[in-house]
Amino acid sequence: MRILVTFATPQEFAPWKALRTFLPVEIGPRTVFDTRIGEAEVRVGFTGIGQMPALCAARELLQLSPDVCISSGTAGGLRPEHSAGRVLVARALRMEDDRFLIKSDERLRRMAAVCGARVVELFFSADHVVLTAREKSALGLLADAVEMESYAVLTEAARCHVPAVAVRAVSDASRADLPLDFNRAIRRDGRLSWPRLLGLMARRPYRLPALMRMGGEARRAAASLARFLELYLQTLAGQISERELLARAHSGSGQAAAR
Repeated sequence: MRILVTFATPQEFAPWKALRTFLPVEIGPRTVFDTRIGEAEVRVGFTGIGQMPALCAARELLQLSPDVCISSGTAGGLRPEHSAGRVLVARALRMEDDRFLIKSDERLRRMAAVCGARVVELFFSADHVVLTAREKSALGLLADAVEMESYAVLTEAARCHVPAVAVRAVSDASRADLPLDFNRAIRRDGRLSWPRLLGLMARRPYRLPALMRMGGEARRAAASLARFLELYLQTLAGQISERELLARAHSGSGQAAAR
């Protein structure tokens, strides 16, 4: 069994990378990270930030025909019930100005729920970083969480006939404004420009405490996602049975594993 897991950035992957041994592999200009979980060959690839970089990356990463694709990372919460750190799995995704929905694979979604993810109706894949609580509130009428890559990844997976699912951990809650305009720090290739980000910080030093708080919440969300992925991948690989997971969930430990 071959499993592809995508993240937008290496920072989202870092806590999971710390939990087990991943081997870096160079595939052309792209670096991926491979590991084995039971009988499953797991590959982690980075899409960059945004729909177009994610679409290009997904086309490359899916060329090896994995059996399963998991689009993961962090997301902004759009409703008050989705607190920071909560792992969500979406039934479907949509983009701005596009009413067409792309759905997560039903079996993969069900398994994610058994592993502790909260099932929600919709992720909104935006074309920009959503910065304010006001904009989040408006989007909350449509969706549960906002991110920027999963629609592209799942669309390409569907074209390749690969079952796929979108799983995200909430990094910033619905009532939180982001301290900086991160849209100005994203390059065309989807990578974060640290010089631009440092420039934004230099012009607004009074926002450094808020930026540090946001960074802490993002790291905690990524750590929560890492614990979830470790359990989820072990389940998909057959190392943990669904019966055992249901027993854990019944006792409450399954929920604790995903927090």
